[in-house]
Formats: sequence, C-alpha cells, structure tokens
Amino acid sequence: MTTSTNDARNAFLQGLAHFEAGRLEPAEQAFRLALSLAPGRPSVLSNLGLTLMHQARWAEAEPLLAQASVTEGADPGLKLSLGECRCQLQDWPGAIAAYRSYGPAQTLPPDAAHGLAFALRCCNQADEALRVINQVLPRHPPDARLLLLAADLQRSAGRLTEARSHYRHAQAAGADPALVGFYLASMDDGRVDAPPPGYVEGLFDEYARDFEQHLVGTLGYVAHQNLVQGLPPAPAGGWARALDLGCGTGLVGAALRPLCRQLDGVDLSRQMVERSRERGVYDRLEAAEACEFLERGGERYDLIVAADVLIYIGALERLMQAARGRLAAGGVFGFSVETCEGDGMRLGADLRFQHAPAYLRRVADAAGLSVLREQPGVVRAEQHHRVPGAFVYLRAPG
Repeated sequence: MTTSTNDARNAFLQGLAHFEAGRLEPAEQAFRLALSLAPGRPSVLSNLGLTLMHQARWAEAEPLLAQASVTEGADPGLKLSLGECRCQLQDWPGAIAAYRSYGPAQTLPPDAAHGLAFALRCCNQADEALRVINQVLPRHPPDARLLLLAADLQRSAGRLTEARSHYRHAQAAGADPALVGFYLASMDDGRVDAPPPGYVEGLFDEYARDFEQHLVGTLGYVAHQNLVQGLPPAPAGGWARALDLGCGTGLVGAALRPLCRQLDGVDLSRQMVERSRERGVYDRLEAAEACEFLERGGERYDLIVAADVLIYIGALERLMQAARGRLAAGGVFGFSVETCEGDGMRLGADLRFQHAPAYLRRVADAAGLSVLREQPGVVRAEQHHRVPGAFVYLRAPG
C-alpha cells in the first residue's frame, strides 16, 4: 500500500468516526482530504455526499451522490439518497429517475415512496403517484405521510369519499388532528377560522422555486396586476412608504416599485423571501407572519398591499386591526380576495378561504377603515374555471 493510499484510508476512517459521532464539519474535512488523495473513490464520494446532505447542502451533495450511485457495486440506498436530494432541490424529473433506478415501486421504503409520489404529483402525474402509494402501503405499517398524500391526491381529483377515508386513516396513523380537521372541513361545511400552525409556511417553502411559474403560467394568475392597477392615484412623488404584505416571489413588488419611494416586503416563508431578494425590487425584506409583523409596531406605511394573502388567513378581524395600526393617516390598504355568497367566510375545497363582501365591509368598519372601492374580478383560473374574487381598497382616517 502506497503512502498516498494509506493516508487516504486513514482520512476516510477518521471521516467515518466523525460522521458517526455527529461531528459533520470535521467529517467533511476528512472526506475531502481522502477524496483529494484518492479521486473518484465511490465510498468517499458517497460518504462526503451524505455528510453534505446532513448539513442540508443539497446542491453540493447531488453530484457526489450521482457519481457514486452509478459505480459498479454501489449501495442501492445511494439512489434513494439521491432521490431525496433532488426532491430538496425541487428537481422533480431527476428525483423520479433516481427513485425509479432503485427498483420497482413496491420495493421502496415509505419515505422514498413518498418522495417519488410527491415528485410525480409535481410533474402532473397524479394517477401514477397514487399507483405508487397503493403499491407501497400494504407492505408496511400505516404511514401517515403516505396516507395524507394519497388523501390530497384524491381530494384534488374530486374523489371525496376516498379522500375522507384516507384522511381518517392518516389521523389514526399519527397525523396531526388539526391538519386533518382542516382538510376535512374544506370538503364539508368549510367552518374553520384559520389554517393549522405551520401549514402555510410549509406549503410555500415547498413550492418556492416553481411557485411563480405555476401561479402565472398554469393558473393564469393576474390578481397582482389588477390590484396595483386599481390603486388610487399615488401622491405627488409616489407613495413614500409602502409594504407588500405576503410578498411571495415579488410579483406585486415588481409592479409597485415604480410607484414607491420606499418598498418593504414581508412573507411567512423564508424560501419565498429569498426568491424576492433575487428580484431586487425591495428596500427591506423580512420573513414573518403578517399579523405578528404588523402588531410589532414601527414606522407607519402610506400604502399596504396584500395580493393572494387573505385566502390563507381566514378570519380577518385581527389582520384588519393590525393593518389599521400600521397605516399612516389617510393610508391605503389594498388587497385581493376570493369571494363567496352570504355574510361570512368559509374554507373552500381548494384549501383557500373565501370571504363575502358583507363580511369584508363589517370587519373593515370595526377596525376604523373606510371602503374606498370594491371591484369584482377574476383572480385566477382553476381547473379551467374562472375563480371569482374582488379587489378591495380601504382608507385609514385622515
């Protein structure tokens, strides 16, 4: 054994010891040293890739795992790790290929089956995703994540009886009762005031990379443009201080930027905030829940806008009071909503809240905000149907 080979082996063994003890940074350093002494060694590539995965450094881990997984005699489990890594990178076709290369769907462990089914759903292959889940479920103890995903796929396809059954089985397998109750309410009477904690943040973190293409390209979303176009005329010199509440990827911010001297953005999802930061249209950005951000206090805004935000909040009494507290004298609060009949609010089958115009006027009045304008309009297309909504503009007392 040459000195170089011996040194590579020693560095590799040190890396293993560090990794097994949870010391990820020293493990990475040792594996990188071993790789420099023994380039292309599959065992080093795979362990360095796994170490980077444990640090959530998915983009760095992916090429190492991809290279290691195709070498002769490679551990088949590397293909599952590669699939997970690509899911984290939202490379859905790549994730499908990695999971498929492991073997037939029924041989996948539940976590990998969930990754494959989720990637298939993101590639608009919902029926195939359900087939994968149905092949795996009978071979393992009830798995809450797989059952929830199956229920969601059934609900989206309009098969509500099957969806209810899967949701109830998911709860029996340990799924969060509040989350299951939220889903069930969307298919029944819609009587729920707010989404369960963590639901909205997780939803948008999950879809941050593909969100804008799906929203604008697939759903024909135009609410951001219509909301800005319907604003009252800006004061001379533009709005001095404006806030994009629930800024997402910055669609509203891009339209609003020419009208503002200072533009801030806030969103519950950190992934969305990072996407907004790439757009470069905001003076300040922060990841925070909308009401908590407003209630924290600070400078007052001449304009607050919220496009496609209230549909994920539900009851609006707290939001209206919080917005009123951060508006300058005569300031404007403009937002879009999906509407429903009656005088209240409800959770729709698409897991978005709908608000009746009478309810909006009532909560605005209770917060001391007057209605400047209510403009009915379409906010998006959903499964080839136009979703009715409204663009509402309120003013704080002068």
